[in-house]
Amino acid sequence: MKGDIDFDKIGIVYSIKNKYNGSIYIGETKREKETRFHEHHLALINGKERNKQLQKEFSELGINGFEFQGIIETKEHKLSELVLIELFSRIGIGYKQKRGDRIQKVISGEVIIPEVVFQDIKTYINQIHSEGDYHLQLLDELKDIKENGFQCKSDDIYNREFKNLFLAGYNHKTRRVDEFRFKKAGKFEKKEQKIYMTLHSRKQRNYYLH
Repeated sequence: MKGDIDFDKIGIVYSIKNKYNGSIYIGETKREKETRFHEHHLALINGKERNKQLQKEFSELGINGFEFQGIIETKEHKLSELVLIELFSRIGIGYKQKRGDRIQKVISGEVIIPEVVFQDIKTYINQIHSEGDYHLQLLDELKDIKENGFQCKSDDIYNREFKNLFLAGYNHKTRRVDEFRFKKAGKFEKKEQKIYMTLHSRKQRNYYLH
């Protein structure tokens, strides 16, 4: 059925990492990763990359400032991409990316994230990020998604899809008021997330000091 997640072919989840600030872009493809990397490279060189922040940083740093890497091969490439985007966004090192319609299917429970996705992502985190500052945070957030279900807690929760969902059904006469409430809710969410991350980091630091 059109729009459904396709599990028939193994795909590749890949990352584009800024070597200087650690920001990570996550993508997925069913084609050879070199083909997809070449497409990204051409778009970036020509200033046509759809991710504006990635384009801005590439224009400043050039190709040598970025690392292109295939990270997971799986039939669950779309779900793996979705979870990884959420993980990196939660800890503040992900490029803001549109999630598409599939995120609503996962949040609603229509699509269930299988165990293999969590296993593959945990392996990736332990292999690639074990020496990094965010290793334990990534594992904690992955555990949260696995135990409590997928919830969009990252800063970009208030993207176009969620905004449309939030405002659906409101009377057009009150739309300006509702948009103001929406923006205010977004600021509150970001503030709460910042407080949570600060307290969480202190808790981890105290645990290892004792």
